[in-house]
Amino acid sequence: MSTNWRDDEIRELLSVRADAGIVRQIHGTARDSVVYDQITKRLHERGIFRAKAQVNNKLKALKRQYHQLVEQSGNERPTWCYFSLCEAVWGSSGSGNPVAVVGCMETDSTSRSPETPYSDTEEKPRVYETDVSINDSGERRSTQV
Repeated sequence: MSTNWRDDEIRELLSVRADAGIVRQIHGTARDSVVYDQITKRLHERGIFRAKAQVNNKLKALKRQYHQLVEQSGNERPTWCYFSLCEAVWGSSGSGNPVAVVGCMETDSTSRSPETPYSDTEEKPRVYETDVSINDSGERRSTQV
């Protein structure tokens, strides 16, 4: 099992974590252990095989980095490639009805770094977007665009 997370794995992890069912459980009474089991299972269903501890540690690291960028950026929007995804998961939910776009990458190339350009013969990954909104009762809803 690889220890370094690939870009597509991180995007899938954040997509699963932003899922309305997971969000409800985290804000509800479900134990963290149960929620991380479910996140790990959903990643396995998507072909990403990580241990629950790896999932937990990666989410904590992403959350920490997201909050550091928010604190340091002031009024400017950070340019970190996972910022919008993290904002959909950990962004402020107390300001009306924010909408965040969650990108979910589907690609045949599993080892490509985001900086590597594609050749003319390679197929570029398809990107799907999902609108994640929070209604008046604090529940998040996702719809694929």
